[in-house]
Amino acid sequence: MSTSSATATRPLLERMASFCFNHRRIVLLVWILALPASFGVSGALGGKFNDAQSGGGGTESAKAIHVEGTPEPVIALGRLAP
Repeated sequence: MSTSSATATRPLLERMASFCFNHRRIVLLVWILALPASFGVSGALGGKFNDAQSGGGGTESAKAIHVEGTPEPVIALGRLAP
């Protein structure tokens, strides 16, 4: 049995794991270089992060409905009544 036919019958994930194990120093170096590079590309192409809420989504009216429809808790004998 030749090695090429044995390699072709092995599942892809097994072949990838074998490659990563056999070349682990190269794989580690690629990860170390690729991670900061991906952050740099993301920063250059992604734009500035903005977490401001723009409104207009109905959140204020939903809050008002929720507050209006929520009854006050009834306290009986020092605990909440069911």
